[in-house]
Amino acid sequence: MKIKALMQLGFLGFMGAAFVTGCVAETGGEISILRAPLPSESCEITPEEVKTLASGVFDPVSNTIGDDAVRLGLIVKNGLRPGDSGGEVNDSGEDIGPAAPNNVVLTGFNVCYYLAEDPAYKSLVSDGVDALREDCENGSVAVKEFSASGGTLVAEDDAKPEDGSLVYATLLRAGVLEELFGSSFDLATLSGLGFEAANANAQSANCAGINVASDGTFDPNCTDLARTWTSGLYTPWVSMQAGADPSSANTAWGTYPFRCTGSDCDTLPTLASVNAAGFANISEYLFETYGNFQQLLPTARTTVVTYMQAVGETVTGSSVESSYFLFPVDLCVGCLLEGAYAACPQGLTPTVCSYGNCVVGDPGVNEATVEECVAPAQNFTGCPGDRTAACGPLESALVGEVPEITSCGGGYHIERFVSYACQTRSCPQ
Repeated sequence: MKIKALMQLGFLGFMGAAFVTGCVAETGGEISILRAPLPSESCEITPEEVKTLASGVFDPVSNTIGDDAVRLGLIVKNGLRPGDSGGEVNDSGEDIGPAAPNNVVLTGFNVCYYLAEDPAYKSLVSDGVDALREDCENGSVAVKEFSASGGTLVAEDDAKPEDGSLVYATLLRAGVLEELFGSSFDLATLSGLGFEAANANAQSANCAGINVASDGTFDPNCTDLARTWTSGLYTPWVSMQAGADPSSANTAWGTYPFRCTGSDCDTLPTLASVNAAGFANISEYLFETYGNFQQLLPTARTTVVTYMQAVGETVTGSSVESSYFLFPVDLCVGCLLEGAYAACPQGLTPTVCSYGNCVVGDPGVNEATVEECVAPAQNFTGCPGDRTAACGPLESALVGEVPEITSCGGGYHIERFVSYACQTRSCPQ
């Protein structure tokens, strides 16, 4: 296996103003999330990096390492003054050394998720940042989780103010996606739906290669078995129109790219149920329920707004929390993988690598020879010296190109730090 080409996806932009930075903490004030620094070409993230990510991209289908999640690096500043450090003792009176009482041990992040196209979220935004913060703390629009994290945030020094400490937040786990798009949203099913050509499943079972049946005989029905990934090979339920067979859609999409409401979260609507509710088709029903969703359908892509707050404790036990930080993530199902396969045009195909050997002559009189089988036109049963001799064993393999998605930190699918390599597979030598 060799790497044929390394391709990088394009920028989304630097230094965007699409997020809310934390307030500068005063003495006795809160910690603050400053920004999401841009990783280096080698995927290193440092507090000294001045370039900032404005948004991220996440394709859970292409993430095969660990949890289906985004791992986001953040710079968090502890604006508390160090205070007087002195000899600290434990409950037994033993000296445990000096400590800065205002150092903060991070415990994690309170995270609220919103869909950018959700009318309820747009209403909160129009009411101002206070309305958004209040909903995140006490409201019902957001999908909420606590994302555990760790690290020490060193207290600010008057003589040398700290730039902030690098910590990580893990966002958009599979459970959060199910809450956003319904319990039917099934990443395992979706990740397999886009593979294979229309007749490839049957061919994979019956064909050993092009024009070769699984038993080694000639079969012209065994055609090009190119294997790729494309979202065009399956249909989200949201695209079904009047008169369409509901089975033509796949409910594994849940309500993606829309957040389900009410009973939609329990049972996906059928064509009959929306007709009974007075809608001509499911698209009309969704337009009424979710707004102008048609603009999202061509790419099945949506933006999830993450609204997060860092929380922790000082070494003396005082609880602290940061102001809120907003970071949008473009979520797409299969978009990165689809783009990678599009740039690796030589799809995987079951191909006969060797037709084996056959015995030519009469072994009983020591006149037999072993010859390598060939593939004469429409005849896979003979050797050059004797067309009636049986060939075997037949050897085949998948040959062609397959992309490998790589990114910073496993699920850290951010800007140009998502790349893929076209790996070329060939018959064993």
